[in-house]
Amino acid sequence: MKTLLEKEKKFADELNCFRESPKNKVELEKINPKHITENDIKTIISNLEANYNRLNEKLEHEQMVVEKTKNEMISTKRQILSLKEEMEFVVKKKSPEITDPTLLIKQELKRLGINDEHSERICKLIKSQES
Repeated sequence: MKTLLEKEKKFADELNCFRESPKNKVELEKINPKHITENDIKTIISNLEANYNRLNEKLEHEQMVVEKTKNEMISTKRQILSLKEEMEFVVKKKSPEITDPTLLIKQELKRLGINDEHSERICKLIKSQES
């Protein structure tokens, strides 16, 4: 008789596993660890995985925002340096002290957006032609 009752109880528990709807996070937290079922554990795992994925996406988004801000800062710093060099050149241009034409050409090339490497080469060619 006991074995029959135990088998019946086990069968009823197995049927409940199929009848139970997935529990939400709050219901899962209230479950006594002694009475936790396999489906409850699977639900907890899926909830944790979903939370992990959500946090990972949030982290990736924040990293992209930080990277974009860094790039903006670098661009702004370059603009500041460029404008400071331009201001120095304008101040020097107003004063009659500029006697080196290559310096004047170099500054004008820099203002036009030609990088230092090319302007140095051009200035060297001009100086070699003068000699």
